[in-house]
Amino acid sequence: MKINEAIDLVVDAIRENITLDASQINTIEDDPQSFVILGGHENIDSLDLVSILADIEAKVFEQLNITIMLSSDKAMSHVNSPFRNIGSLSAFLIEEIENA
Repeated sequence: MKINEAIDLVVDAIRENITLDASQINTIEDDPQSFVILGGHENIDSLDLVSILADIEAKVFEQLNITIMLSSDKAMSHVNSPFRNIGSLSAFLIEEIENA
């Protein structure tokens, strides 16, 4: 999976699982990689994050027939959380797919 495909998959999961306000829509359309998932003004709560990750995992299985676990101990042990923004989550997604 290429980075643009991963970004699109993450953006789709976010749009399908949370309601975005006008500012968030502008950010996700103009510079999706910088869209803050956790820890910023566009903060998504933990239940939203779980829904987004489950949706991404399901889409990866449907598209690639690969089972991944984005909320693993590996993700939680990163010095910089892979859930910071769409860019970091997309990079982590690719890493997990490559290691599956």
